Amino acid sequence: MKNYMSSLNDFEEKLKQFSLESKLEVCRKIAHTLTYNLSPLQPLTIFDNPQQDKIFDELYRSSHLFEIEYIALASTVNGEWKSELKKFDDFNVFCQIINIYKDIEVAPKNKPIDDLEWVMTFHRMGLQQHGNPKLPYGNLRRYDYLFNFSNEHINMKEIFKEHFIFSFTDYVLLMYAIFALSAHQNIPLDENSVIKSLSEVPVLKGINVKLMLDILSTDREEIMKLHNKNKNKDRKFRIYDYNPYSKYPLLKHNGKFLIPIPQYLFSAITEGFYHQLCEIIGITFREDFGKNVFENCVDEILNWYKSDYTIIPEFPYGRKGGEKSPDYILVKNNELIFIEIKGTTPKIKLRGNDPKVFKEQLLKGFGVGVKQCLKKEQDLINKVLKHPSLPNNIENIYYIVVVLEDFYIPPGKPVDNYIKEYCSKHKINYNEKRKPMMISVSLLESILEEYDGGIFDFMKVWSNDPLIKFPGTYIDYTKVNIKELRSHKYWVDTYKNARSK
Repeated sequence: MKNYMSSLNDFEEKLKQFSLESKLEVCRKIAHTLTYNLSPLQPLTIFDNPQQDKIFDELYRSSHLFEIEYIALASTVNGEWKSELKKFDDFNVFCQIINIYKDIEVAPKNKPIDDLEWVMTFHRMGLQQHGNPKLPYGNLRRYDYLFNFSNEHINMKEIFKEHFIFSFTDYVLLMYAIFALSAHQNIPLDENSVIKSLSEVPVLKGINVKLMLDILSTDREEIMKLHNKNKNKDRKFRIYDYNPYSKYPLLKHNGKFLIPIPQYLFSAITEGFYHQLCEIIGITFREDFGKNVFENCVDEILNWYKSDYTIIPEFPYGRKGGEKSPDYILVKNNELIFIEIKGTTPKIKLRGNDPKVFKEQLLKGFGVGVKQCLKKEQDLINKVLKHPSLPNNIENIYYIVVVLEDFYIPPGKPVDNYIKEYCSKHKINYNEKRKPMMISVSLLESILEEYDGGIFDFMKVWSNDPLIKFPGTYIDYTKVNIKELRSHKYWVDTYKNARSK
């Protein structure tokens, strides 16, 4: 059996025999087969093979979006052979190449499951296998709220238009149109034809389509620069590299728009635009955004099911009101949920294998949040923290730290030990009865909308499960009615409203 690096080198070397266009076109077409819950799609013709139904079925059963993402990245940054290039049109050859990737062993060898190496492996895989390809538009509703929010401290609508020229809704409609165009196109998208076609779409009337496409596209040289700037130093872990296509989902190449991962059209205008604003404006923007915009977003989400529990927003307590309660306390009967909100996001460096970076990022969001919950629970026990909506006899308290994007950190001894060590350093007693959870705001939405039970039921199951699991595994997504989700209704309503104007 080949070793890890040898297999990965072999995988990447075999891709070099094909032209860039043909490789990225294969990625685009396969990525479309992995997307559902949009308007019905006709399978695109993939590979030069008459048995398209068989190919489509095989891809549906065995392919994963993260594999296609890495094919697109490796194809772009590693170049091609100098000899005459082939067209990537043989399904059997594709299977041989992708199977090399599938056989690459990434799990730690001879390590117990609760070892830090395993925790970091689970974490990297979570970052790599991000999101839900079955709901590629799932974050649009939330970012519509975030990018249109304003109060006396920050006006996101103005900030967004200042840097991206058009409204967020304009970008949503453009992505919808590009995705639909790509989903029905068996040949590469001609740049001029795309601009002309999209400019004639009624819902995009009056929008400078070319300027918007310029913001979301780049050339191969820029993709390679971005990759080199952010890639893992240890090339053993290069399959987890940051993918620049998530920022620029359209590649300008020989007069065409290549869209290797159509799902990135949606992430580019949500998480992608947010990170661009953080880079452009700096730390003050991130802080203002977290305190004002993000906290209000979580407030709105918690109020979806306000009839199921009592919501207590942050309030001052203690001597002269010098202390602050958790950002939110949920109350149901004699149980509480402490919620701390941290507008933090995982650094690109987390995709590597540096325990120091892992620990630093873990403590920055999770550690601080847990420490705050422990301190406030002790104040509650000591009757320093008081509120008329709190029950007299409290049976249980759960901790949730909500972050903007998922860190995919599974529970386990290494994580627990880091948190305990951090709390001890700050002279806070750790409560062994608690099983704190750090989740993204996206997963918070899923728990409230998609879990078979309420958020208190969810926390009870989570707290009593001794096995290492990601929180999302407790939700049976096969039983979810997609059409009832707010994200789906937003998607449908945005398009309908635009058509009616």
